[in-house]
Amino acid sequence: MKSVLVSLVIASLALIACLPDVSTELPEPEARALIENQVLNICGKRSTNFISNIMISVQASEAIATRDNWIFNISLPGAAKSMEALVFPSKIVSGEFVVELRTNTCG
Repeated sequence: MKSVLVSLVIASLALIACLPDVSTELPEPEARALIENQVLNICGKRSTNFISNIMISVQASEAIATRDNWIFNISLPGAAKSMEALVFPSKIVSGEFVVELRTNTCG
């Protein structure tokens, strides 16, 4: 019984190690484009200069690939701190950056 349990644990760890990283499922440029699309959807009625400044921030942001999603640290113009935008392989964009856009910046 103990050897079966050990075998199952080793097999599951091997499977986890073989899972693809998010960067293989969703390239970084596509993830950035999804964030930009979200900005346009949320802030579409704002001035082009305003949206352009946000887009520059998105392009300048640092991207970190994790196993599950992309994490972008985005600094909005005039914001005191950077905010995270999470982009998943299912093409869902979420995180505090999106909340800030919806509630304060463009909402």
